This record gives sequence, structure tokens and C-alpha cells, in this order.
Amino acid sequence: PRSLSFSGCSWATTFAVRCVVREASLKAAKKGKTRVHFISSAALDKRRSGETGDTFREHMVPLALAVEVTKRERAPNVEELAAIVEGCQFVAVITKAEDARLRDAGLVRQMPEGWDGHDKFSRYKHVGIELHPCPLDIRK
Repeated sequence: PRSLSFSGCSWATTFAVRCVVREASLKAAKKGKTRVHFISSAALDKRRSGETGDTFREHMVPLALAVEVTKRERAPNVEELAAIVEGCQFVAVITKAEDARLRDAGLVRQMPEGWDGHDKFSRYKHVGIELHPCPLDIRK
């Protein structure tokens, strides 16, 4: 079973670490005044045709993975937290249909089994979604 806090830490400390990881990841995703780094072809077509309601932004490496660090036996150090935030900073735009493919594969809150810890495209490759760098006119 998963622990709700670090060994010997209160739930409040665990909650604070989770909040820091989430907030820092979101801020890192906005660096360079962009909120989107990659986009699927289907999402690009929809955004360009004005059908933005069927698309949404998501972290390429789920924040749930970053929060997993709070479930370890010991609290992460600053360097570990920085590496986690760095890994979760990239944001992609996909369609609801593509999200359903990720859901069906069980990859909404986790990476595929055997993930190397670095390939941020891994979930998308696993379900056949190809991402491209997001054009500047879409990066909102």
C-alpha cells in the first residue's frame, strides 16, 4: 500500500511538498511565455479551425508522477525536487479522443511500463499519438 506521508513526517509536510512540486512544475511549463510546447496533428487541425473545446493542455510527464516522490520513505532533497520539476515542465495539446486512448491504456497518471525516466514522448508513442513542436500562433 502507498504511504500518505514520508516516514516520520506529518500529512501537512507531505501536502506542502506536493504543492511545491505542482506549482513549480506549472511555473516551469510557462517559461518563455509559452504554455504549450508540443501538439498532436489532430489537435493542431482543431485549434486552427477554431474547435478549441475538443482540445486541452496536459503535462507530458504526468504531475502525478512528480507527486509520487512524496510517498517514499525519506523526504526528497532540493536537487531531487528540481530534477522532478524539470522533467514535468513540458506541456502538450491533444484532443479528447487522444486522451481516451491514453485512458484506455492506463496512461493518464503514469508512464508506460519500462519507461526510462527521460523520454517525455513515451506515453504518446505507446498509443500511437505523434507530437510535433507547437507553432508560435498556437502557443497560448
